[in-house]
Amino acid sequence: MTRHVVAAALTIALVSTAAQRTVPAQSPSAPPAPSAEHDSLRALQQNIAAILASPAAEQASIGIEVRSLQRGDRLVSVNEQKLLMPASAEKIVTLAVAAERLGWDYEFKTDAFAIGAIANGTLTGNLLVVGGGDPTLDNWDGIADRAFAQFAQQLREHGISTIHGDIVGDGSLFDKRQSLGSGWAWDDLASSYATAVSGLQFNQNTAQLAITPGAQAGAPVRIDLLPSYAPVEFRNRATTAATRGVPLTLRAGERSPVVDVSGALLRRAPREVHNVSVTNAPLYFARALRASLTQNGITITGSAVDANDLPAPLDRANALPLGPIFTTRLDDMARTMMKRSQNLYAESLLRTVAVTSGTTTTNPAAVIGTALNGWGIPSSHFLIVDGSGLSRYDLITPAAVVDVLTHVYQEESLREPFMETLPVAGVDGTLQRRFVGTAAAGNVHAKTGTFSNARGIAGYVWTKESEPLVFTIFTNNYNTTPAAIDAVTDRIVVLLAEFSRGVTRTP
Repeated sequence: MTRHVVAAALTIALVSTAAQRTVPAQSPSAPPAPSAEHDSLRALQQNIAAILASPAAEQASIGIEVRSLQRGDRLVSVNEQKLLMPASAEKIVTLAVAAERLGWDYEFKTDAFAIGAIANGTLTGNLLVVGGGDPTLDNWDGIADRAFAQFAQQLREHGISTIHGDIVGDGSLFDKRQSLGSGWAWDDLASSYATAVSGLQFNQNTAQLAITPGAQAGAPVRIDLLPSYAPVEFRNRATTAATRGVPLTLRAGERSPVVDVSGALLRRAPREVHNVSVTNAPLYFARALRASLTQNGITITGSAVDANDLPAPLDRANALPLGPIFTTRLDDMARTMMKRSQNLYAESLLRTVAVTSGTTTTNPAAVIGTALNGWGIPSSHFLIVDGSGLSRYDLITPAAVVDVLTHVYQEESLREPFMETLPVAGVDGTLQRRFVGTAAAGNVHAKTGTFSNARGIAGYVWTKESEPLVFTIFTNNYNTTPAAIDAVTDRIVVLLAEFSRGVTRTP
């Protein structure tokens, strides 16, 4: 982006905003005197133009849209109609659609059923667990242990202390063929942020490989799987080095449970723990539940099984409901999804909206397009293929994201719960370490987005005069460090927080 292009774009924006105001008639011999408000807006635009002409930004593809939620006028526009990759800022769109379609009190339930006869304390048959798309149940902090212990008590209340059969996990709520997003990079697939989605999920569909050096140089490293029952296999190609280590690399094929580990750890290097994705989440859940129920005094003679691996579907005609094992509300899930930018949560949410809307699960992202069209956003302004923004195929204009955020702000039922999910500058989430000590700290509520060659931020900021603004800043195709791009973006956001129209208004 050249200095002249930026200046031209901002000049157009300035003319546009000025045209929205009625200017009192002036004498033909005297040009209209610029108002203090006009000067302030022009100074803001010129300062942003100077930032965008800096070496870090001038070669990047940058799109900016800033509007007032109080007046409705446009303050800054640069390439606002250009399609750009939003990265995780796309979660704004996913959550906005889900909250409107499902409601903040929507519950994700994981239900259990007894398939067989119960007599003398024994269920002769299988225990079936049917997932409702909940991605939140994990045991990294002991939540699953507590939920499973409570479920063991529920089984006893139903007269079950022994299960003469299998623990069967059913994740069929979501189409297994759509467990990965279209356009996800192949070298991300072993990573926990790119794990496959299922109707029944556990531990965020993530396990860990704890890797320690071998006993001597040249020996293979030692790899321990945590938890040990996770359905993950690995090929250990990593060795122990005496003097020069090689960073460990983990790779997995599409929907493959096998992770290749390569590299070299120094003999005296500390243990490394790497998160890895789990491709068979229903089996993972079933194994975790079986292990916990056994620890809680329930005798189980069978195995943990994925329902897809059974020779025939279970007959549920006389299934006995045993109650939910776990339940999560959308508003609780959304806070983690947005503040920690949890991809699995966003993908699960997208598929839930598609299922409940009757949209074909072979293209769950179609539900996003339908909603955006209903909000007056034309299809030419977006191309959405997943829910998290992890896909390089995702494209949307900065103006369209501002339209979505404006819709949320104007809908009373959406505004406050949505605002509570967003990271707060200098306070929490992905913005905890940004904007500290500036006018934006505590004053910006926004979602970030980041992957290779794409960074963005979109949300709300209040000016020096407490005027609410909605903004989007996307940067693609840069040839500098992510920190340098963040510095450019942060300077612009701070200018918005410091902005004053320079006029006195009655509160």
